[in-house]
Formats: sequence, structure tokens, C-alpha cells
Amino acid sequence: MALHLAEVRPSAVRAVERGLLLRSFFETEADFDPRPATEAEQVELVDQNWQLLDQPPAVQAAEVYLPVSFVEADEAALTKMEHVRSQAEGALSLDDFVAKVQAAAATVSARVDGRKLPPLSKTGKVVLKSPSDDGKLTIGPDLVQAISELKSPGELSPIVGTKDGYHLFYAVQLYPAERLSGSERAQALRTLLGARRSSAAVAEARKKLKSTVVVEKANDAASLLERIGRSD
Repeated sequence: MALHLAEVRPSAVRAVERGLLLRSFFETEADFDPRPATEAEQVELVDQNWQLLDQPPAVQAAEVYLPVSFVEADEAALTKMEHVRSQAEGALSLDDFVAKVQAAAATVSARVDGRKLPPLSKTGKVVLKSPSDDGKLTIGPDLVQAISELKSPGELSPIVGTKDGYHLFYAVQLYPAERLSGSERAQALRTLLGARRSSAAVAEARKKLKSTVVVEKANDAASLLERIGRSD
């Protein structure tokens, strides 16, 4: 089958290809493979969709960071951070922790930064619990370990030193593992398997389309746009 398009723009060619691709896909959808997921498919589906199927335990923490200036002795910065930690001990809430840190930092002229981190597993994966959680966040293994060792809300981590400064973590919330089971898990796996196989079917249809459809320029001197009275 050959389609003759008169010097059309690439976008027009892509539109024709998309239309043929969709038609080919829906014509073959009735023959979709109804077999249940194989063991290998289940392992891959769970690995790729652990956020939905198997969320590990996670800790959400607030971080206080004291950068070490190149003109300041490392020991002086550590002393400041130790003071901040001692004054933040016993904070009753995140707001109370922030207030205590700010007051303590001011008394020793420490320029601290802070942020609330998304929930993290013990391997450093972000466990999504809120639409605002930054799923792409990555932090160093030493910091991940300090966070994962927090056992209850309100607990403070030991001070963790890195090449850039000192870090302190306050446990905001601890999340238990969440695993879909029973009929919910089976339904989720069926849905994910269908999406996976549909994607594979689309890819195969695209491959067949490109091997059977030839889009050529017509030899006619006038372009398609000129024929319909438009020009770029």
C-alpha cells in the first residue's frame, strides 16, 4: 500500500501514520491475549509498580543543614550544630522544632537551612504518600541511614557530617509497609498486565505499519498546501 502525499509537512505525515496505527491496533484488539500473567511478568510488574503494590516502611523527616564555610573551622561549625541539636531536643511538633532551631541558630550566629523531606525507605527510595512528594529526590546513603533509624515521631537523629556541612533530622511521621492483597492485588495486576500488553501491541502495530506503509512525495509540482489555497 502506498500513500502519495504532495510535499506535506512532517506533521501531516505523522498524523496519517497515527491514524493508520490506531486503526490497525483497534482492529486487532479483539484478538488480545487473555492469558494470565506469567511468573516472570508478575515479578517485573511488581518491580516496576511497587509504589502501587508493595510500599515499604518509610520515614518522613525534616532536615536542618549547616553548611561549612571555607573560612570557618570545621570544629566551630560542629559546635554550633551541637548547640542547635541540644536546644531542639524535646520539640513537641514540627512547628515547635522549627522555632527551636531558629532560636538556637540565632544565638550562635549559625546560618542553617531546612526542608521537609518526602517519606523515604531504608534504601533511599521516595515512597509517595502525597501529590506534593518529590519522587525524584536522591540523598546520600549516610543521610538515608540516619533517617531510617528514626523510630518515633519527634525523635532527633545524631548529627551527620558530609563534605559540605552538618545535617540533623527530625522524625515527622513514620509509615508502615502497605501491600495490596487478595482481590485488590489481583485486579491491579490484571490492569497493569493489560496496559503492558496493550503497549506491546501498539509497538508491534507501529513496526508493521512502518514496514507496510510507504509515504511518498507526489511528482506533481504543486504542493498539497497550495492546492487547498494555503501556504506557509
